[in-house]
Amino acid sequence: MDLDQRKEYFNEEILEVSETEKHFEELEFEDCVFKKCNFITCIFTRCKFVGCRFENCVLSAVSFNNSRLIDVSFKNSKVIGIDWGKADLLRSINFIDSTLNYSSFRMLKLPKIKMENCEAKEVEFIESDLSLGSFQGTDFTKAIFSKTNLNGANFTEAKNYYIDVTNNKVRKAHFSLPEALNLLSSFEVIIE
Repeated sequence: MDLDQRKEYFNEEILEVSETEKHFEELEFEDCVFKKCNFITCIFTRCKFVGCRFENCVLSAVSFNNSRLIDVSFKNSKVIGIDWGKADLLRSINFIDSTLNYSSFRMLKLPKIKMENCEAKEVEFIESDLSLGSFQGTDFTKAIFSKTNLNGANFTEAKNYYIDVTNNKVRKAHFSLPEALNLLSSFEVIIE
């Protein structure tokens, strides 16, 4: 399937599209399911994704320049090296059983985001609002949390995170042992 054939796609299944270094402009996808698609270093400019699902896809170093993603989910996908701050609007975005390594969520308002059972290594969460988000079972090795609102977020079964509780908002956030002991690292206490 060539996505440049038309500008609007509604309630369609998009199967096994594979594109590298392609620039897409002003495309609209509503209630579409992308399955086994690969977009490598592609640019989506002023595109719109509403109610879409990506399943078993690879989006590597993709840029969503001035694009809108509303009620979009990624499942069993590799969504790697993306600066989500380039999007014009992100609302109700979910990642399930996916890899998000080397991405940036800097200065984004994404309350209630879901990032469950994912790999989020070296991801930036700086000055973001992730309140009431669900991060259950996610691996945050070398992820950066700084000045981020995590109030009410759920980190149960998450691992390898370092969250400085003096530099982030964590009121009523949920954590589970033994990983919750990492929260004491910012106090430089010795636990024996």
